Amino acid sequence: MRIEKRSIVFQLLMYILFLLLAIFMIVRTVVGKEWVLYVGLGVFIVLGIIFFLMYKKGSVKPIEIRKAEIIINKYNLYVFMVGYLAQMLITNESIKNIVFWITSVILILSALVGIILHSRILLRDKNSRNIEIIG
Repeated sequence: MRIEKRSIVFQLLMYILFLLLAIFMIVRTVVGKEWVLYVGLGVFIVLGIIFFLMYKKGSVKPIEIRKAEIIINKYNLYVFMVGYLAQMLITNESIKNIVFWITSVILILSALVGIILHSRILLRDKNSRNIEIIG
């Protein structure tokens, strides 16, 4: 299957934002200060604008992507969604702390899987273009 290169780059950047989101949630809990939320929100807004501009200026040439990578990405997004919803919806104080740390680890691992997956796709495309030029 073929997909635009800028879409893969945008998904990679979104996984970076997901990783930062999980890290900011942990920092907010550890520090416990209100200003951390505002710093995190500011960082997300600035990075979101930068990522959108990168997407608009990105390459529209197609990249070959395997079906297995699409399936991994789909299930990875499901894992992230379930972890994030569990973190937001658990209100029972007796298990909230344990669930928070477990879901934080799940969110970080899910974001890292997405970053690695999309980086590998981009690197494979870069390597295949070098082979085409040489060969």
